[in-house]
Amino acid sequence: MQLTHREIEVLARLADGLQTREIASLLFVSKHTISKHRKNICQKLNIHSTAKLIAYAVALTRNADSRSCEDADHSQAALNSEGTRERLP
Repeated sequence: MQLTHREIEVLARLADGLQTREIASLLFVSKHTISKHRKNICQKLNIHSTAKLIAYAVALTRNADSRSCEDADHSQAALNSEGTRERLP
């Protein structure tokens, strides 16, 4: 499943070290909305812990830094459910 643009925004802010309430304030939404985005991201990516979600977010932003912005928007396979690197297609 593809992540939405907003879910990718939330992941980027998580990788920056922001907490749910800080992300909500930055994006002008409630903390409950951000919590729902996080839940949806975890379901789509089959991630079962906050630590793995943060690891995925950091890996995604590192990958985005090393690629062009266009390629980074389409890249979502940075970590598998065990938290290890997968090969990108």
